[in-house]
Amino acid sequence: MRPGIFIVVAFFAGIFSIINGNRAKKMSSEAAHSIDWYGIQLRVLQKESQQFLQAVMAHRKEKEIEKQFRDTRAAYKKLELFAAYFDPATATALSGWNSITLNDTAAMRRETIQVISHIEHLKNTTDSLVSTDAQLFDAMMMEMGKVKDFEANENGVAETKEALGGVKAIWLFYQDKLDGHLSEQTRELFMEAERMLDTTKGFNDNLRTKFVVQYADPLAMNIGQTKTALKIGARK
Repeated sequence: MRPGIFIVVAFFAGIFSIINGNRAKKMSSEAAHSIDWYGIQLRVLQKESQQFLQAVMAHRKEKEIEKQFRDTRAAYKKLELFAAYFDPATATALSGWNSITLNDTAAMRRETIQVISHIEHLKNTTDSLVSTDAQLFDAMMMEMGKVKDFEANENGVAETKEALGGVKAIWLFYQDKLDGHLSEQTRELFMEAERMLDTTKGFNDNLRTKFVVQYADPLAMNIGQTKTALKIGARK
C-alpha cells in the first residue's frame, strides 16, 4: 500500500473509532445492550422477509405463503417498539401491512418487495442509532399502549404476545438494578400475561378487559415505576 493511501485509510479508521467511542459514551450499558438486541431482531426480520419473498416468487401454496407472512409479521412486532419510536413513518407503513393479497401474484410480489424495502430502511438506520434510557422507557410505554389495542382474532393475539415480548426483552436489561419486590412482581406479570396469550385463540370483550386490567395496565404501571426507581430522566 502506498504511503498516501495508508494515511487516508488510517485517518478514516481513526474517525470511525472516535465516532463509535463517542456513541458508546452517550449510552448506558443497558441502552447499548438494547440497541444490540434490536440489531439482532432486525436480522431475524430480514431473514423472515427474504424467505417470504422466496415463497411468493416460487408460487408456493397459499397456506405456506400465509404462514411465512405471519412469521414475518411476528418478527416485526417483536421489534415494533424501536421502529415506532425511532422511525415512526416506516413503522406506520409496516404496521399497516397486516394482510397479504393471495389471489394476485403480481400484487403480492409488489407488496412483498415494498415491505422488504421498508425493512432495509430500518436496518440502514441501526448502525448510527443512539438511545438514552429515557427514550427506551418512552418507547416501552408507547408499545404498551399498542398492546392494549390489538385485534381480537387469533392473529391479533399472537402479535400481541410478540409485541409484549419485545417490551419484556428491553425491561429485562434494567431489572438487576431494581429492588427485589418490583423486579419479581414485574417478571411474574410478564409470565402470566404470556401464559394467558398462549392459551387464548381469540379475545371477546370480557377476555380483552381481563387482559388489560390484570396484566397490561399493571405492567405499564410497573414500567413507569422502574423508570422512577432508577431515576431515569430525572433532572440532576
